Amino acid sequence: MPMAALMPPAKAPRPAAALMLAERISIQTSEGPRTAWVLATNVYLKTAQGWRLVLHHASPGSVDQPPAAVGEVPAVLH
Repeated sequence: MPMAALMPPAKAPRPAAALMLAERISIQTSEGPRTAWVLATNVYLKTAQGWRLVLHHASPGSVDQPPAAVGEVPAVLH
């Protein structure tokens, strides 16, 4: 069977947005309040009901604050 027969029909792309950020997580432990930092990526798709979060990824927590961003953000991702 040709590969094209197995592929679903192409759809028009939806608007998407990606957000990369540092999140500060605060929790209460038996030793008192603790803070950790994670680097996170959130991807959103615009639907008929508005923007929806479709992916969230975060690094393991670290007690060290992440370095400040360096340089300009590119206008084109790829």
